[in-house]
Order: sequence, then C-alpha cells, then structure tokens
Amino acid sequence: MTAAMTIGATLRNARKRAGLNLREASYRIGMSKSHLSVIENDDSVPGLLIAARLAALYGISLDALVDETGSAAYAEGKPTAEAAPR
Repeated sequence: MTAAMTIGATLRNARKRAGLNLREASYRIGMSKSHLSVIENDDSVPGLLIAARLAALYGISLDALVDETGSAAYAEGKPTAEAAPR
C-alpha cells in the first residue's frame, strides 16, 4: 500500500486540478498567499472553516479531503497524525 497523502498535498493537487495558482486561491477565500503555502507544505493544518472554504473552491468534499489523508492507515489499525480517529 502506498503512503497516505497529507492534507497539504491533497489541497495542492486539488488547487492545481482547479487551475488556480496560490495567489488566486488565497484571494478567493480571503487568506494570505503565504498562509496557504504554509498549509500546502504541511507546516500548518487548516482549521475547519478554511478547509471547508478550500474544499468548496476546489470542488471536493471535506470527506474526500480527510479520506485521502489517512483513512486507509486508520482502517488498518495504524493511526498516525494524518489519520486521527473521527
């Protein structure tokens, strides 16, 4: 099994699929470009409100964001920081 994708990597991939750069995405949700970069680099975890705004902007669900970042690891009984119980 491959390693679970982090929240930051999932958000970066979704942003790129949506055809947005950091500046455009951060402007649309009302945050600084540098803060979005910090989140995408996994130096910070977005709060629920920011995660919801980003998911809506990118056309993904919060479930998809969370599922891609560790549900498989948790289901295997290997919870990690990325796969906390829900």
